[in-house]
Amino acid sequence: PSGYFVDVGCHHGTHWSNTYSLEQNGWKGIGIDPFPLFFDIRPNTVVEKAIVYDVAGIDVDFVLCEEYSGIVDDIILHKNKTTGKPIEKLKTQLLADILDKHNAPNFIEYLSLDTEGSEYKILSTFPFDKYSFGCITIEHNFEEPRRQQMRELLSEKGYKLCQEAQWDDWFIFKNI
Repeated sequence: PSGYFVDVGCHHGTHWSNTYSLEQNGWKGIGIDPFPLFFDIRPNTVVEKAIVYDVAGIDVDFVLCEEYSGIVDDIILHKNKTTGKPIEKLKTQLLADILDKHNAPNFIEYLSLDTEGSEYKILSTFPFDKYSFGCITIEHNFEEPRRQQMRELLSEKGYKLCQEAQWDDWFIFKNI
């Protein structure tokens, strides 16, 4: 069965993609990244060039690095790998605003969130009463207390931690 996905921090259309195989199996969705690569071969993914954050319309410094691009102030684990890389000032958007813009369904089967450190901030202002997800994978990079904060927030919103896989935590909606 086909479903709908949202891939925040999608970066590359095929390499290390959590949604490429879903699209190959008939799923549709939105890929969000300020500098997406190789999405021309993904006809079922609407690409939104954007920085998702907890506040819309602010300028942030965004470091451009092949594998670890992100908001400079939020990158912790890979900070040493981004030193000396190009930085651009970009304006932020809210995830819910992007979902609204593209008429995303209120129930989305899968959310992939990989923004190199700003994941908790993004979730902290997200309207879970308007949009819900069947499954969420979130990169945490073993960074505490951010990882525990995400777990607690998602538990409060009705999600259950179901798997720890390397640097990602997997959550499912309790009503599924």
